[in-house]
Amino acid sequence: MSRSLEKRLARVEQTLADMPEQEKAASCNCYPRPKFGPWIVALTAEGFEAEANLPCPVHGFRRLGKLLIPRIFGAKGALAESYARRDEAVKAYSRRLSEFLRSHPELKDDRDEL
Repeated sequence: MSRSLEKRLARVEQTLADMPEQEKAASCNCYPRPKFGPWIVALTAEGFEAEANLPCPVHGFRRLGKLLIPRIFGAKGALAESYARRDEAVKAYSRRLSEFLRSHPELKDDRDEL
């Protein structure tokens, strides 16, 4: 077999070997880009937990990227109880994310870079 044919065959074999990785990367759902741009808007505990608890088919744990957490105060500056529950859900997600990143040092914490 000629040398050029061997090189072409090696490239084809490498392309086929890389296909499963490319297919996996295409199914990653980390860092969604909703209508608000690079942000996940955490309005309610239920809505945020629904986003945070969706697994990523590639990484297992779904990284959400930047979080936008609006705070609306009521009378006398009181924070609504529903926001307190939402804030606890955000803290729980942040703890899980930190643990995930510690166990996967090849992945960087890029929440501030998005």
